Amino acid sequence: ATSIAAAPNSATVAVNQFIVADNLHAGLFAAEPMLRNPTDMDIDERGRIWAPALACIAAAPAEVMFLFSHTLAASITGLGFASLFTAMHLGPVYAAVLGVARVRMRAVATATFLFFVNLFGQTAGPLGVGYLSDLLIGRYGEMAIRYSMLLGALFSFLAGLLFWQAARHIVSDTRRALD
Repeated sequence: ATSIAAAPNSATVAVNQFIVADNLHAGLFAAEPMLRNPTDMDIDERGRIWAPALACIAAAPAEVMFLFSHTLAASITGLGFASLFTAMHLGPVYAAVLGVARVRMRAVATATFLFFVNLFGQTAGPLGVGYLSDLLIGRYGEMAIRYSMLLGALFSFLAGLLFWQAARHIVSDTRRALD
């Protein structure tokens, strides 16, 4: 394994040379060798990435609340929580993608991840919702789009379960990437 030696106080010297207003403070956040794996994640002893799993699972009922509430306030609340939980999993997932990829493969790993996220989330997902809505319109009328959008809640819940399962391997995969 390649090791990166700490720089001889160069980062500390640089921070001490900053000119900062009297009521502000400049400090060192990270320096070598901490930067070898800057995506190092805080995971528990069993290696679970619980934040993305729980966020995706929690987004599903929030989406259902958004789609089927009878009041505007409840619908907006559901949308707010669905948006919060959907956005909440992104950071840890990006960190996991970078953490399990070898240093020289991180750009390819990120590009591949973004390709599939956009393929399904921005292309196949909306097309599938539209197609299902067209199929259901005769039976459910204007409610067809709401039933079709349940695909988002379903896939969010499934993603949470898959994150939970994938977490069993994150520690060994991260170690393998650092070797």
